Amino acid sequence: MNALLTPSACLPSDSAQSLLIGRVWVPGQGPVLALVGPDQIHDLSTLAPTCSQLLELPDVAHAVRAAQASLPRIGATADIMGNSNESTRDASQP
Repeated sequence: MNALLTPSACLPSDSAQSLLIGRVWVPGQGPVLALVGPDQIHDLSTLAPTCSQLLELPDVAHAVRAAQASLPRIGATADIMGNSNESTRDASQP
């Protein structure tokens, strides 16, 4: 795995207490709005399919935290970040 594509290299030091969003390419589905944590990445599209719709919610942080336990898991953060290098990427994985 590329040392620059790891949670410790890419995420802020307070990522366990943060609400970080991103976009993950999911094979067969395309780009998915995602909640990024230090260990796991979850699909936010059941809460809001786009980033603009998410940010227009009345209380984004509360909405995300309330939904967090039921969000579908996309995968391990380390695995997804490690698969982000275009030259070595496995297209069958997020």
